Amino acid sequence: MKTTNNKLKMRSFHVVTLLAHFFVVMFMISCSKDGDKKLSSSNTLNYLSVDNYPEINIEFDRVNMTVELLIPYKSLLSIQKIKLHLDYSEYATSNIDPEKEYDLTTPLIIKIIAEDNSIATYTLSSKKCEGGKSALLVCDIQKGSLPVFREDSFFLNSNIAIDKAFDAKVPIYYIMDASLKGSILWNLPEILHYYENGKIIDKNDNNAFTNTILHRELLLNGISKVYIIGLSSMGCVLSTCKGSALLKYDLTLISDAHDEPTSYWEFTEADIDKCNQIINDSGIGKLVKAKDLEFR
Repeated sequence: MKTTNNKLKMRSFHVVTLLAHFFVVMFMISCSKDGDKKLSSSNTLNYLSVDNYPEINIEFDRVNMTVELLIPYKSLLSIQKIKLHLDYSEYATSNIDPEKEYDLTTPLIIKIIAEDNSIATYTLSSKKCEGGKSALLVCDIQKGSLPVFREDSFFLNSNIAIDKAFDAKVPIYYIMDASLKGSILWNLPEILHYYENGKIIDKNDNNAFTNTILHRELLLNGISKVYIIGLSSMGCVLSTCKGSALLKYDLTLISDAHDEPTSYWEFTEADIDKCNQIINDSGIGKLVKAKDLEFR
């Protein structure tokens, strides 16, 4: 009886092991597939940034939806053609051939014929974001981040940059730490210049491009050059600089318009200059003083 039980246990162990291997293999296969981007037609943004993805999955669950494909300025591939993989009911057909490359230089019409013979039509219009426009990103200059080490010069130079952007009709994006929302600490300090044409964007990550609408905003407005000021030098400022470089923006850091909060125990005043050195040594962007700033 004991031997039988042992055999049953061994069989059960082998079955469980086989199942575990099966799921691991399936997971690895699913992870390795093309690296495709997916866009659902119910996505409230209704756009897709095409950069290093020559093949795209699109899920359809609503009719008469317009989706825009945005090809970033200075895209690594400068993609002109893509393959489209559509996800829709097995009882429907489409005019899209998954093996064919479609031209992105003209609008693309996708038709899905459903089971009841109704036709769903989708227009994908491609847009190359060119023109070399500029934007100023003001990172985390909020009451909750004060005081800072070089307060007088920091606000003087930050306001110079903001005023120059306004005079040059350059869009200003005030990037705000969403964790402070609901308290007075979220607000901009009174000393900081704010113009009504400025746009506030909340974020939950050091990098202002992570899970925010910032990249989309810049793409849609044809912006390829970003100028950055704010807090903290080795935190949100440096992270956003790196994020902009990864997205192929032409980056300029205003070298005397970023600072470290004195309450941040992990950073010191020396880190303000260290941030400038990292940008300079890495070659991901340029440095300029506020008084010498000219928007291009």
